[in-house]
Amino acid sequence: MGERFLRTSAAAQVKKEVLRVKRIKVEGLFGLYNHDIPLNSEERVTILHGPNGVGKTVLLKMIAAVFGGNYRHLNKTRFTKFAIDFSNETSLAFEFLISPELDDKTLRVVLAADERTLQYKDFSDPDNIVKGDNYRRRQTSKPQRRGAKQTSELPPNVEPQWLEDLRQSVVVHLIETDRLIITDVPDPNDGSPVFIPTVREIATNLRERIANELSRFAIESQSIEQSFPQRLLKTNEQTGVDAAELAARIKALNAARAHLEEIGLLDAAASNPFEYDTHDAPDPIQRKVMSLYIEDNQRKLELLDDIAHRINLFLDYINGKFRNKSIQISREEGFVVLGHDKTPIEADSLSSGEQHELVQLYDLLFRVKPGTLVLIDEPELSLHIRWQKRYLPELLEMVKISEFDAIIATHSNFIVGDRSDLMVPLDADIDT
Repeated sequence: MGERFLRTSAAAQVKKEVLRVKRIKVEGLFGLYNHDIPLNSEERVTILHGPNGVGKTVLLKMIAAVFGGNYRHLNKTRFTKFAIDFSNETSLAFEFLISPELDDKTLRVVLAADERTLQYKDFSDPDNIVKGDNYRRRQTSKPQRRGAKQTSELPPNVEPQWLEDLRQSVVVHLIETDRLIITDVPDPNDGSPVFIPTVREIATNLRERIANELSRFAIESQSIEQSFPQRLLKTNEQTGVDAAELAARIKALNAARAHLEEIGLLDAAASNPFEYDTHDAPDPIQRKVMSLYIEDNQRKLELLDDIAHRINLFLDYINGKFRNKSIQISREEGFVVLGHDKTPIEADSLSSGEQHELVQLYDLLFRVKPGTLVLIDEPELSLHIRWQKRYLPELLEMVKISEFDAIIATHSNFIVGDRSDLMVPLDADIDT
C-alpha cells in the first residue's frame, strides 16, 4: 500500500508534463573529444564511464548550466557543438562560432523543431546580444544597469521566451562531488559565507518536512473527526461489516499505527490499541459505528504514507550498511545517529563515506521530484567496495518508485557491476 500511495502522491506533484532528455552529443570538447550519449529510457539510468580527463564531470555541469539558464558557464567551456535531444523529437543545440581572434566567441542557440536561432556575442553585457529569429526583448520592471554586478544567470530581459520555456520544461538536480559541505549560506551578521556540514542541513530539512506533514495530518484529521456525526447519519449502510472482517481491519489499523510510532512519526497512543473480541458479537448499530471509525482512521494514516515510505527506505538502506551505528528518526532533530551502545553521535563526526551515503540517499529520496533529471558525479567517493556494489541496485529501485531519470559519472567498475548495458563508455582516444 505504501508504494501505491507514494506513486499517487508523486504523480500529483507534476502539474504539467515535463520533457525527458533522450540523447546528448558534444563535439570538440576541450578541442579533443566527440561524445554521443543515448540515455536509457526504459530503466532510466545511464552510466558515463571512463578515465579522468574525458569530460564526465564537465558534461554533467554543462547539462545543469543549460537548464539552469547559466549560459556563461558554457562560454567558459571549450567545445564546438553541444546538442540535447528531447522525448518530443525537439533538439536544442549550442554552437560556438569562433572568429580568427581567439578571444572573440559567439554562441549560437538553435531550436531544431521551429528553426529558431539566437546568438550571444558577449555574456557579460546583455547589450551585445545578436538577435536571432523570433527573438523579442522582454521588458522588466527593473532593467539591469550597465556595470551592475553580474549574476550567474542571464538577465530576464535577455533570454527569449521560447528558450526559457524549453529549459524550464526539464527539471535538473545536480549532486556534485563537493557535497559534504554547504558554502553558500551567508552569515546573518556580516554576510560572509558560513560553512555547514551537509549532514546537519539534511537533518534540519527532514525535521521541517516531518513537521509540515504532521501539521497537514493534524488539520485533515480534525476535519475528518468533525464530519464524523454527519457522515454516520447519512450512510446507507445499516449493519456495517461482519464481526470477523471487523476484527481483521482493526488488527491492520493497529499494526499501521504501531509502525508509524516505531519509525518516529507518531507518538505512542495514550490508550491501548483499539481491540475487541469477535465473541463480543456487537449489534448492527455498533458494527456500523465501528466500521466508519476504522475507515476514518485508515484515511488519516494514509496521509502519512508518502513520507513514511521514504523514511522506511532511508532507514533500511542506511542501517543495512552502517556497522556499530544506526540512524533513528527524531521529530525534534530530523534524525539522530546512535552508537552501538545507543549513545548519540554527532552526524558530522561520521566517516566521509558514511556522510556521502547519507547525503546522496537523502537527496534522492526526499528532494528529487518525479520527472527530474538527476546528475550524480562520482557516487563512489569514499565508499567501500561493498557499498559501491549495492549502489546501482538501490538507485534503480528508487528510480522505479520516484520516477526520475539519472545520469551517473563514475570511474568505478564496481558501480557498474554486471549492468554494462546501462553504461556509455567515454573513450580517451582523440577524435580527428
